[in-house]
Amino acid sequence: PAEVAELAFNVSSLHGGLLPLDILARLYHLTSSRVATAADASSLSPAQTAKLWAFFLAAQRLSSRTTLASLRLAPEAAAMEAFFGNKDRVSLSRLELSSDSPAEDLVVQFRSALPAALPGELSEENFRVAGTPYVVDFAFEGLNSLLVIC
Repeated sequence: PAEVAELAFNVSSLHGGLLPLDILARLYHLTSSRVATAADASSLSPAQTAKLWAFFLAAQRLSSRTTLASLRLAPEAAAMEAFFGNKDRVSLSRLELSSDSPAEDLVVQFRSALPAALPGELSEENFRVAGTPYVVDFAFEGLNSLLVIC
């Protein structure tokens, strides 16, 4: 199941989440057949579960109504819904920010420039985006904005 999670996440990422129906249906079938069994589902690490969750969210949020309806009618749809309906499993899953040196340097520079650039604006670092596996560098509540520094 780990390889399938990686495959689904990487192919979805390459397509910007907007997968053609045939590829989406095949990946959905592969991933859901793996999470249908408790043994396969429990062998996924939190990072792999987060990647699978990102694929699932992309399939749900970026597909047309027709595509989404056909995915929901698939025999394996219940397994995916049950897998991501487990709040304990998904609460531990997150896609961590990379800790490479150039990005870290930019975060430090941004943090120091923030008070002058946005006076009085409250921000939160390493913010976990609710309902997703994503973590962002900065969240600005007043601006209703998220920022990832790459």
